[in-house]
Amino acid sequence: MIAFIAAFFLYLYIGHWQHYLFKYSLSSSETRAFINLIEKPEYMKDLLLTRIARYPDDAMAWRLLANCYLKLGDEARAAFAARKALQL
Repeated sequence: MIAFIAAFFLYLYIGHWQHYLFKYSLSSSETRAFINLIEKPEYMKDLLLTRIARYPDDAMAWRLLANCYLKLGDEARAAFAARKALQL
């Protein structure tokens, strides 16, 4: 019983863990926009190519571009983008 009471007061002292866990979650409109990007690899590919043109050392953009090319069935470009991501 003492452990329960201590845990309860610790919870009240720290606050709601969900607030901290989900503090940086996407809003519903942002989530929908992100899902649209995932479902449209051609559109996402264009965005990533624009990003890479501006920031050619962005390894995450190259990795995501490799994924887009795989979804589009372009294995040669996917391999190139994946190698570039690994080099960075």
